[in-house]
Parts: sequence; structure tokens; C-alpha cells
Amino acid sequence: MSADEQNKWKEAFGQSFDLVVNPIRVLGTQGTLVCLDGMVDKVLLEEGVLEPLAEGTGEIAALPAIVRSSSPLEEVATFEDAVDLVAQGDVVLEVEERLWSISLRKVDKRAITEPPTSSVIKGPREGFGEEIAQNISLLRRRIKDKSLIAYRTVVGEITRT
Repeated sequence: MSADEQNKWKEAFGQSFDLVVNPIRVLGTQGTLVCLDGMVDKVLLEEGVLEPLAEGTGEIAALPAIVRSSSPLEEVATFEDAVDLVAQGDVVLEVEERLWSISLRKVDKRAITEPPTSSVIKGPREGFGEEIAQNISLLRRRIKDKSLIAYRTVVGEITRT
């Protein structure tokens, strides 16, 4: 994976910390896997996509037949379309200047709901849990746009959380 490939994805998502851009082996050639952490079912990704692609041989055009998943592997026409698909929670593979997407979206553990201890009469009835990665994933499911950027910062001098 070239630095240019990695940079174009990071530029599209504004250096968001939950963007995953990893080099992978696809049918004996170098490729790039792109997704948002927390939006993708990692077990399905590993067993249904990464293992078959690493073990398989053949032409890149045969990629959809090699992937073992209930969701089809589809070719994506433009980089902008691929960015939109990643923002919606899909996985994108970039192999030999071609883009492929597959939907391996993780099922929510819970929805954004009203906190039981602080009921409100007016305004939104939504609250988050304690796990920041899950909260960002919940936000991304509602706001399916690449301009939602999540930064990681350290707050607190003693706890460094």
C-alpha cells in the first residue's frame, strides 16, 4: 500500500481516529482494506473476506466468487462513491486501481435511548453509555457522512483518560 493511497483515505475522512486503512494480500497481489472501526463485524470480515482472499488465487475479476459472505462483493465506480459507502459502514477493498465494497455492518448492541435517571419533558431523549468507541459507532449510524470526524484526546493530568 502506497503512502498516497493511505493519505487519500485519511484526507477524505479528516484524520478520524476510527478510520482503518490496512494493507492486505488479495489473490497474491497487494491491496488496501478500508473501513470504520466499530461499524464492521470483525468476525465476518476475517472469516468471510480476509482469509479467502489471502488463500485464493486467480484473476481480480473473480473476486466476488471467492468471498464467502451473505452480502455480495460489488465493484464501486468512483472513489467518492467508495468514501460514501465507508461512511455508511461498508468495507472497501482497493486492488489494482479497482474498488470493491461489501456490507459487513455490525448489529447494534443497543440503541441511543433516553437515560432512565434523567427524564426530560422537552428536547431529545437520547443518551450514551460509557464506551466511547460504541458511542461513536452509534453516532456514525445516525450521521452517515465523511465530515463526522472523531479525534482522540487525553484529558486529565492524573488519570490520563
